Amino acid sequence: MNPYGPTLADRKEIAAELVTKAASGDIQDLKRLSQALYESDCSRALLVVLFQHLNSPADIMLRQRHASSEASLALMRGELCLGLLQRTLDHMVPSLKDPLVRLIIANVDSVCLAMRQCLPAAGETTSLSPRSIQFASPKARAHLRNCEILASAAEIQPSVFSAFLASTEFIDTVIDIWLAEGDNAQFIIDLGTARACAISALVFKCLKGMTGREAFIQRICSRNVVLNFAFGLVKRALIVRDGVNAITVWGALRSLEMLFASCDFLCSSSTAFLAAFRNIGYLKQLSSALDTISRKFDDEDFLEIAQLFVSPVMCLTAMAVHRSVAQNWRDLVAGEYVKTLLRVTSAVPSGDKKSLGHLIDAVESMGPYIIYPTVISQCLEMKPPSPKERELSHQPSTAHIYDALWERINHAGKVYKIARILKAEYDVCDNPSCNRTGSCRGQQCSGCSSVIYCSSKCQKQDWKERHRAECAHAKLENSRRKSTQTLYDHTARAFHARIIDDFYNDYDGAELFGPDSIPIFDFSNLEVMARLHKLADEGWWNRLQDMSFPQTYLKPRLSSLLKGAQTAQPDIRYAEFILPRVGDESDICLTVTMKKVGGQYKTMYTVPRFAYRSGHRGII
Repeated sequence: MNPYGPTLADRKEIAAELVTKAASGDIQDLKRLSQALYESDCSRALLVVLFQHLNSPADIMLRQRHASSEASLALMRGELCLGLLQRTLDHMVPSLKDPLVRLIIANVDSVCLAMRQCLPAAGETTSLSPRSIQFASPKARAHLRNCEILASAAEIQPSVFSAFLASTEFIDTVIDIWLAEGDNAQFIIDLGTARACAISALVFKCLKGMTGREAFIQRICSRNVVLNFAFGLVKRALIVRDGVNAITVWGALRSLEMLFASCDFLCSSSTAFLAAFRNIGYLKQLSSALDTISRKFDDEDFLEIAQLFVSPVMCLTAMAVHRSVAQNWRDLVAGEYVKTLLRVTSAVPSGDKKSLGHLIDAVESMGPYIIYPTVISQCLEMKPPSPKERELSHQPSTAHIYDALWERINHAGKVYKIARILKAEYDVCDNPSCNRTGSCRGQQCSGCSSVIYCSSKCQKQDWKERHRAECAHAKLENSRRKSTQTLYDHTARAFHARIIDDFYNDYDGAELFGPDSIPIFDFSNLEVMARLHKLADEGWWNRLQDMSFPQTYLKPRLSSLLKGAQTAQPDIRYAEFILPRVGDESDICLTVTMKKVGGQYKTMYTVPRFAYRSGHRGII
């Protein structure tokens, strides 16, 4: 015997002997192999033995029977082999890559089935990786170990990952790991290292591509665990929020980014998931979690980690566009999204143009929605940023965009406060001939709900002259928009009429607009842009070259609105306002008639229509 310990040749001989003995499946031989295995001992022969035990039909049958000593041995054998497989993957040498790929692809189902069936044996035989030792629950350790095995195997070669995604056993195993509870009945998430949690990372990888996303969504829906899956994602974000500290912040924020991105993938691809996430108030909770984490660090420490917050902020921004956009922004603002934006912007180095560009994009995405009553009402409940916070956010490259944001908040806030005092929720009437002088609460058309009137008299008159021909078309459009959560409601329209009044009367150059022209103000951007068109002919319907208006049944109504252009009434003005989209596909074009009352122009009549950017079409 070598006095300095076994040589490499000795170790290989010992390992080969242990592998040969372990082939019989004896538990003690497998334990000895596990204890004596070195990185250099991993061989093709070892892989064959491991997959033999994980794939044994007899073992699988035993695991499905009632508890017995033989079944317990089979489960323990499988658990030991999974631990050895994890170590083999961790220490894999190039020469093992090809045989491992072939063996894994051939045994995807059996390995995943073994993972799920061996959980009852999780205990003293479960291998303890540096990442799993933090968990007291043996099953939590086993779930994390299994996830690490699958994640490592998926990285070997694209063909392996493709084989995984084609396996229902793999998908079920990942779903089970995701739904499993560990210590203190909490969902399992690893906050122990600077890397992202293996579970969050594997789910992110599976959902990133459309093939995996569709397969997972279909399986989750068929198992009727959509709400549970969504709840597991939000709860993990809250666990990160509560458990993060200066040591774990790097891995925690990477995990949070993957959780947010996975949520975005699911909401953008499945109405069932979108409904489930909304049911648990996901946007407010996720936004609040990110804000709470940012406030756990003093200003000096935050400077070192601010750039880690940019990607989660962008994920939240992306999630806001999934239908009911105004309500989404309301929920994000309620979760202190604006304060998080301010803090991150103030801490990102001025030389990091890429990160600052992303943050500017976030402000520009949110800013236009300030004019929706649901959003501005939530903004008014925010604690105003301190002078220091506002000053810090004014880097040379971001000052203009934040100035525009505060201006939009101040303007919409002023109008909202006045509207609340007047208590006029539906101050609109869709009869062009209406001569009302005061506020009204209104009544909708019972057939389509797309128009509203101040009185039965106005409703009857408009029905005879216009709405009789529109109602069936409008009902189809409204029904579609309700089902897709992209409806533009009368409350928002009435509030926008007040925004328009305030903006138009303060607009420099408004006195130059005549009754034969129509200014178009684009509110779909944070900084409003304007252009002027003459009402010379029927070309006004499609005068915006980059937009189409498929609701052709509204043409007669628009024509009656603009009839004042031909009679040239001096106290009448017209305007169009492009408002930010309420869903994933269309902006809103609000055409208005304004009348001069007491020296100020007041919106008397509005017609909303949906404007589709190039490449989109609506229902006619």
